[in-house]
Amino acid sequence: MGKKIISIILAMTLLVTGLAFVPEDASAEDKTATYTLGQEVTGTITGSETSFYGLVSRSYSTDKYTFDVNALMDIYVEIAAGEQTLYWSLRTTGLGSNESGTVTAGTKQVSKKITVKPGAYTFSITGSGSVTSAEGKYVAKVFNTNEYACTFASPSGNVDGGLKKEIAFTYNSSYTYAKETGNFTIKNSNPKVAEVDYVLETDGTGKVTLDPKKIGKTVVTIQLVGGAPVTYPDTVKGMYVFVAKGTTTKLTKPLGIKKPKWKSSKKAVATVSGGKVKAKKGGRTTVTAKKGKTTFKYSIVVTDYIKLGKEACDFIKDNVRNPEKFKVYTVYRGYDKNIVKDVKIPVVYIDYGYTNSYGAMERGKMICYYDDVHEIKSYAVNSYANVMKKKKIPVSKVKR
Repeated sequence: MGKKIISIILAMTLLVTGLAFVPEDASAEDKTATYTLGQEVTGTITGSETSFYGLVSRSYSTDKYTFDVNALMDIYVEIAAGEQTLYWSLRTTGLGSNESGTVTAGTKQVSKKITVKPGAYTFSITGSGSVTSAEGKYVAKVFNTNEYACTFASPSGNVDGGLKKEIAFTYNSSYTYAKETGNFTIKNSNPKVAEVDYVLETDGTGKVTLDPKKIGKTVVTIQLVGGAPVTYPDTVKGMYVFVAKGTTTKLTKPLGIKKPKWKSSKKAVATVSGGKVKAKKGGRTTVTAKKGKTTFKYSIVVTDYIKLGKEACDFIKDNVRNPEKFKVYTVYRGYDKNIVKDVKIPVVYIDYGYTNSYGAMERGKMICYYDDVHEIKSYAVNSYANVMKKKKIPVSKVKR
């Protein structure tokens, strides 16, 4: 036992000092070839094994394939190993992914999606384990699928009185590829009907946001470079319109029909004539524009500033620490375009105060409005800068 240990130590010493002689492996011959993406190649990895005083040294031949990538793309590595387990790697001399994997003997492997940037790449195959008892045959290729497909969750849809609509879709590429400038495109056939925007998630999903501007039809088309375009026909059949009591508002006429017949479902709330709505009292009504079998709807929300101010003060008072010490300093009325982008919504701004737990007066500022179902909503602000065309409302008219 002692002699064997001494022999191993002696062998290691000789290897380190360079005095040991290891025979050259004439069978492990490397080769390098120029490669074209998508090309299928075959080859054989050879190897040898040398034993010196109980130490085993293995060496394998390596097949290398070099190719250039001219644009950002997603690629895959496919390799089938014969009777020996093989090791593959994908390396680049520039910026990009460095990937590798092991393919078990008698199996076929397709790598995960690999996003590569423009540059020079080397695809290598060599032995893993022992390839000396049998030759390491392989069939391999590196390919770009060009399957950059997008799919909408549903083929088409309507916006019936909604302010915005989200259209879900999936995309079949890496997030890196989809985010590359120019690789993902979105088109809107009729910007007058609706504005469109989109977001991409890292999990292969996304959403198109459709923001109606006029009643009519539009087609949203999305596409990834390398894949076919996908279209989503959409019809804006209705819109929300927010108006203040006592005002007259001209509705945007529906596209595609001329001289429709106008009608209000609740004339006590608002009347309509020739597309002009006259708001008479707070509440909701539906105005229709009809021509033949085509009908478009406008959901009209009428805001009574005084009523809104009273409800807002009651709402705030019920939610402060000491409602009996609640005080209203200033009330403004006007419009806000930040609640819904570019939509003027009547609001009241209330500057108020209340005593805290220490007896000191706390100040607060709130903007309140009616939403699409005429329910009161509010949000805290620092100033009334966002309230357009503001006018004061006497505090006595809103504070109960």
